[in-house]
Amino acid sequence: MGKTKNKNVTREQAAKRLERAVSGSRQLGLDAVADGYAAMSVDDYISKKGLTLINPATAEPKSKNSDRRNKAMANESSSVTKSELEQENADQYSTISDVWSPLADVDESSTKQQLLDAIEEACQIIHEFDPEEFQFEDDEQEESEAA
Repeated sequence: MGKTKNKNVTREQAAKRLERAVSGSRQLGLDAVADGYAAMSVDDYISKKGLTLINPATAEPKSKNSDRRNKAMANESSSVTKSELEQENADQYSTISDVWSPLADVDESSTKQQLLDAIEEACQIIHEFDPEEFQFEDDEQEESEAA
């Protein structure tokens, strides 16, 4: 399927992700969510997102050994063809477009429920792309599991 987001991050990368979470939430009008992220320390964010802090000098996770240094770099003898990469790129672009679509129709005149519905739809699309990385439960799933 798609490539998952790297969970090994430097402190600087985690700080940038946290900043994007705050600004992105504010842009969507989710001030309470943005305030929650803004109140987090970088360490809190790393813990909440299940990230592994790495040392940028060695690019090895602090919590476990990494085989990153042993992985072969892409070169001319790579088994992935250009057309396969182009297709993967097109698939990922399509997913981004699918996520953007419900959010693009929301504006200042939208009701809170319309905004929440658009966000839920976008979250569901992202979850379908990679269920392990982007865990998502809608209210109906939570209610049925609670019963």
